Amino acid sequence: MVIHMINHATHHRGQVHCMLSQIPADLPPLDLIYFLRKKD
Repeated sequence: MVIHMINHATHHRGQVHCMLSQIPADLPPLDLIYFLRKKD
């Protein structure tokens, strides 16, 4: 069950990556570290 959940999450991250890479604009950084640094 755990392996299925990990693989399922990987599948959705791939889908999001595909959708975001099709946007013809520069996107803001989406990594958590950027969010945490900007929050302070």
